[in-house]
Amino acid sequence: MLSSFENRVVNLEESVGDMKETLEMVLTCMKELKKDSNEFVLDTLKSILNKLTVRDEVLKALVTVMKEEIAELKRELTNYKVALGSGIQDLARTNNPDIALSSVLLYSSCEHPDR
Repeated sequence: MLSSFENRVVNLEESVGDMKETLEMVLTCMKELKKDSNEFVLDTLKSILNKLTVRDEVLKALVTVMKEEIAELKRELTNYKVALGSGIQDLARTNNPDIALSSVLLYSSCEHPDR
């Protein structure tokens, strides 16, 4: 009976040894998977960051172009107002008050379109 117990203990020790080897293999694989997943996440984040950086640069360029266009349109509007204003002054100097009055009203409605 003692040899039977000894055999069982030996078998149990072998099983525990096998389980320890398997556990070590599993832990090693988990470390490798963790390392791989960390690399994957970092690569993905770098890729996303690069794409967002490019988009940001494109948007900044678009904003710059739009600001330049707005400035140009403001200059054109100022020029038109000056031209229209001087045209009205010229008309006011004429002897026909009806033309001068209608021009002033037209100029006034251009400055305030809600009237």
